[in-house]
Parts: sequence; structure tokens; C-alpha cells
Amino acid sequence: MWARAALARGDRVAATARDVASLADLVTEFSDAVLPLRLDVSDKQQVTEAVATAREAFGRIDVVVNNAGYGLFGLVEDVTEEQARAQLDTNFFGTLWVTQAVLPVLREQGSGHLLQVSSIAGIASLADGASTTPPSGRSRA
Repeated sequence: MWARAALARGDRVAATARDVASLADLVTEFSDAVLPLRLDVSDKQQVTEAVATAREAFGRIDVVVNNAGYGLFGLVEDVTEEQARAQLDTNFFGTLWVTQAVLPVLREQGSGHLLQVSSIAGIASLADGASTTPPSGRSRA
């Protein structure tokens, strides 16, 4: 939605996704105004490369919308360390790495905006979000 709104008003957009095929509709509709880039924010090198590629293609970066993230739901004792680390790599380190990659560009330009999109989970918890009470029918034994 962010990319489509910017494109509809005439902006150029470096649109990122883990699977660039998911950006095909944008490219079809807005052609050269869209630079589709593969990006998994949990990969620091990809973050650095995406920011550099966008800057090289457009000459500058005016707005970055940092919207990557996902929820991990279930009982705390059922969440594996691998699942928890994967979520931290995306939700925490991904945000950090995008910020670290883009801020020097914005500072050098003397302008720009970084929009950090968060989750309602930062304000209110949801059922099965780090729950300590098992769902009915499940024992704690």
C-alpha cells in the first residue's frame, strides 16, 4: 500500500520484497517508476546492497518505510530458540540494519524521512502472544 500510494502520486519507488515476483503487478502498472529489489531484512548484506542500489538508481533516497516484521504466536514454552531468533533477526535487527544503512545517506543529503512501522503488539497483547495459560483442553504436565 505504501509503494502504490507513492507511485500513484508520481514518486519513484525502490520496492523491496523477499520474493520480487510479488512486485510484478507494481512493475506492470508503473513500469520504470518501480525498482524491484530482493530484500530479506534479516540479511544485513542484502539491506546494505538494497540501500546502495536504490541510491545509485535514483540519485537519492527521500523516504524509507521500514515495514518488515511478523508476529510469533503460541505458548512461551512451545516457542523454539530458532523461532525466537528468526523473529528477532527480522523485527529487531532488520529494523536496526535498515536504519543503519539509510541514515548516513539521509544525513549526507541533508534531508529525508525514515518511517518505522510498528505493530499493535507494542501497545496491547493478543491471545496466544507469549501466553502462559494453555488453551482449554491442553494440560501443563
